[in-house]
Order: sequence, then structure tokens, then C-alpha cells
Amino acid sequence: MVSEPILEARGLSFAYDAAEVLREVSLALRPGEFVGLIGPNGSGKSTLLRALLGLLPAKRGEARLKGRKLADLSRLEIARTAALLPQETAAGFAFSALEVVAMGRNPHLGRFRPEGAHDREAIQWALKATGTEAFAARPVTELSGGERQRVLIARALAQEAEALLLDEPTASLDVAHQLELLKLARKLAADGRAVLAALHDLGLAARFCTRLAILSEGRIAADGPPEAVLTEANLAAHFRIKARVRREAETGALSVLPLEPE
Repeated sequence: MVSEPILEARGLSFAYDAAEVLREVSLALRPGEFVGLIGPNGSGKSTLLRALLGLLPAKRGEARLKGRKLADLSRLEIARTAALLPQETAAGFAFSALEVVAMGRNPHLGRFRPEGAHDREAIQWALKATGTEAFAARPVTELSGGERQRVLIARALAQEAEALLLDEPTASLDVAHQLELLKLARKLAADGRAVLAALHDLGLAARFCTRLAILSEGRIAADGPPEAVLTEANLAAHFRIKARVRREAETGALSVLPLEPE
């Protein structure tokens, strides 16, 4: 039995002034899925993540959260169910890493309600899951870009959202932390959450994601299991590259070997 989507776009279109960036996008994100959103630069991946949470107004169509139109929900109601990790990791204020992670609990706290035992447990779990415990007391302004990225991931995890949207989450991370993050995202999905991540590394997307969706020229051009989406024909048509796709004997995952521009 197919579960109902936690987050869904239905014919969603968005434009910056006269430039239409998203065109009739339909995409459903269900519990247990780790969906990799892939596509060339400028295809609208970051825009789609923001539009899915109502941070950008739809020109046509709509986004729904657990069956309800986003337009009918408050920002607080949305934040209790879905979390977004943006691509930008710049730090404007010298909050400690712990304080930043604790901000993930804000949607669950009233204006005057202090943190309770469960809130503190969620914060500590998020710090441990992202390996950020060691620098929890340090100001985020003193952290490297990769360390700040992990702190922001921890903040999103502390939010305990059912749907987790990640915009290029591996961009500032070294290889070891990229693998750890994607393993964590896959585990969160396996435990019943829904994860949608915009990713550039096609090999990592194929290895860790349960499903891939190609966004090309503002439209969903392919959506399905990695082996159905990462085809040489799709890579030529939407990424403009000649490539070889093969399955690695050691990991069982698909790998993409780019050969030359199409």
C-alpha cells in the first residue's frame, strides 16, 4: 500500500518577474523516501525546495503538506512538519553552535515556554548525529564553512520534522563528512521520515537515494529509481554530457563516468 505524501507539489509554477523558473512541477515526497533532486545549474532546484515550503509564492498550482494546502497553514504549522537546510551557510551573529542547533526547537516552543527534557534530548541527539558536539560551545563565526554546514544540518534535525529538505547539503563538506551525511539522510528516511535533497554529485545520489528526480528547464523530466533515471540518454538530453553508466561491483550502486560535453 502506497503511503500518502508528506509534501507534494501539484502543477506548481513559479516566476521571477517575467522569467518562469518552475513549469507545472508535480512531485510527491512520501515517508521512507530519500529523493535526490538532480539537474543542471539553473534548472530551478533551489527554487523548488523553497516553493515546496511556501517561501516563494506559486504562480500556478499549489504545494500541500500532509494533504493540506500550504496557503491554509501558518509558518509555525509548516515548521513543525517540514525543515529546510538552505545552501547558504554564512554566519551573521556570533551565536554558539549549541545555540544555533537549539533554534531548531523554536517551532515546538511557545513564546514563553522554556526548553523541556525532550527538547534538550533532541538537541543533544542532533549534535551527536552530525558530529558537532566537539565544537558546540564555539561561536559559529569561528567555524569553517564545512563545520557551519554541519551545525545547520543539526539545527534541521533538532526540529524533528517529518519532511527534511536539503539544498546542496554536501557542498562544503569533505568526502568523509559527505558520506556520513548521506548515510544519515538514508537512515532518517528508513526510519520513516521523508528526505528531499538537491545534489550535484550523481554518483553519490545514485548510491544513497531511493529515488531520483531530474529537474530540467523548470520541469520534472524523469522521476523514479536511480537505474531508471540515470541513463545515458537522460544524461545527454538534460546534462548535455556523454557518459557511461555502470553498476559498481563493490557497492552495487550505479556510477557515472562523464566522457565529454554533448
